[in-house]
Amino acid sequence: AVLYNLGQYQKALEHFNQALAISKQVNNKAGEVKILNNIGYISLLTGKHQEATKNLKAAIETSELLRDKLSDVDKISIIDT
Repeated sequence: AVLYNLGQYQKALEHFNQALAISKQVNNKAGEVKILNNIGYISLLTGKHQEATKNLKAAIETSELLRDKLSDVDKISIIDT
């Protein structure tokens, strides 16, 4: 995130891609969503719109997998926060 905040997008993408691979290895879906969102946003900022779309859609699809596992009470509490 520091590299991203400094505008060093290429380096940030390298680190996010490494983090994504690790998140997938350990089956950390919540981490995957955050990382895919970050990769998508950087892609958008750098004019790579197809790459941004691909990663942001993957983030949404992965978050939907997580959402399906929540109880109705948990879904409501997420919306309230």
